Amino acid sequence: MLPENELIFTEWKKLVLKGIKGKRAHDARIVANALAHTIDSIATLNPKDFEGFPVKIITI
Repeated sequence: MLPENELIFTEWKKLVLKGIKGKRAHDARIVANALAHTIDSIATLNPKDFEGFPVKIITI
């Protein structure tokens, strides 16, 4: 688990202002958390959920 910080909201806001809405806003929060902690990849069972986000997707 990564610690919460202000940069997460800043990164999330950048993503949602590009038109992310609905359930994808929750995925954007995960991406924002990664970006705020300089993590460039997300491991997921649902790679389609993260398509179009600025992270590398690792399907597990």
